[in-house]
Amino acid sequence: MKDAGDSAQNLRKQTTSATSISDMVDDFDKWEPWKTIRTGEKSAIRCSAYDENKIIRTVELFGVSSPTTPIMEFKSLEEANACLKEWQERLYLNDWIIKIELNSRHAPASDCLARIHTTHEMKMADIYFADASDEVKAEQLVKYCAEKILVHEMLHIVFDMCARENKSLEDAEFHMNQHIKTEFMARSLIMAKYNLDPSFFRNV
Repeated sequence: MKDAGDSAQNLRKQTTSATSISDMVDDFDKWEPWKTIRTGEKSAIRCSAYDENKIIRTVELFGVSSPTTPIMEFKSLEEANACLKEWQERLYLNDWIIKIELNSRHAPASDCLARIHTTHEMKMADIYFADASDEVKAEQLVKYCAEKILVHEMLHIVFDMCARENKSLEDAEFHMNQHIKTEFMARSLIMAKYNLDPSFFRNV
């Protein structure tokens, strides 16, 4: 019978190195279940898993840099959902069910680039991205950035702005002021993540 010392020895963390993401994937194919520590970024820095002997192993990726700019345009729904998952972690919205629709017919008909519909009682939300043309994007005062737009819409959940209807002039003014603050907060979060200057968002 193994004593506590042997069990502790078997459960100690072991570290191995990988020079590329493909090396990491090849190793992890042998490990079930596995979990990435950092989600939403393809260039994960560290990943951990239990191997077949239930020993915690950590893979360190060297020479793999994190993205230096946000996602400017979602090339697929999979990319959008990966980004959504990351920001749900960052904004403490993991208990929400959030669905993204790209090029949605439910998106605003005006020059708005996205909108959100929430059901706070059920903690559910739908985020609709408009099929914005290059001309519409060029006309925006702020540079088109899909990741920033996503964060902006998710902040509406955080600040519970969607529950207040514009039934009066005061409500409309409140909503406008809160919307401006939400936009600045979204930009600030993106700048903090990627170490960007405010000038990054200027569409000039």
